[in-house]
Amino acid sequence: YDYFKQRFAQVTNPPIDPLREGIVMSLAVRLGRRGNLLKPEADSVQQVNLTSPVLIEEELEDVMATDFLQAKKFSTFFQAGGSLSDAIKELCKEVEASVRGGCQCVVLSDKPEGRISVDRPAMPILLAAGAVNHHLIEAGLRTEASIVCETAQCFSTHHFACLIGYGVSAVCPYLALEACRQWRMSPKTESLIKKGRVSKLSIEDCQHNFRFAINKGLKKILSKMGFSLLNSYQGAQIFDIYGLA
Repeated sequence: YDYFKQRFAQVTNPPIDPLREGIVMSLAVRLGRRGNLLKPEADSVQQVNLTSPVLIEEELEDVMATDFLQAKKFSTFFQAGGSLSDAIKELCKEVEASVRGGCQCVVLSDKPEGRISVDRPAMPILLAAGAVNHHLIEAGLRTEASIVCETAQCFSTHHFACLIGYGVSAVCPYLALEACRQWRMSPKTESLIKKGRVSKLSIEDCQHNFRFAINKGLKKILSKMGFSLLNSYQGAQIFDIYGLA
């Protein structure tokens, strides 16, 4: 992520004030097949609507359980010592085959099933998501499915912006959410709450506060280029990349 620097509108900065003009901004996203925009049909609007691109684990489970999406999870782990390039190409082929088979929601995940192994590292999620995004474009299938990431490699607003800018619709930052829960359940936080120095928050409140903060940060990032809708930012790739071959 550190190689990616977002461009900004240099004439008026910011073109939109996310604090005072936030009423015209929206982070809403939709998951599912878009259909042919030139031939609107009834099934073109059968999608899942999200008010934010930040998903909590329970919400991701709901997405996975939505019948018409036929969501499928793809592991981004690969064999250490092997070719990362070949592993990404294989991942793209698996995703393409699933989308052709009716999958409308591709979930790229680096959440381990069991114990973490040094023999099975995870791909950089931004690299994997960008590769899948472009592969589906080249295959003429990009509007047939949405891309969602379940990743530990995303915890700041810049991380979210990079993923969304390279085609991702929503992100479940499971490690960041786990950090919120660990903070709330720690003895130090409990002590601060008892002393009245920290507000009494539930675990759910902590997770929603994290999402609220990310949402505010994303609106500020969108405003630098004058975007009012997250849908317009998605896949725009408005980054200058320094020092990355």
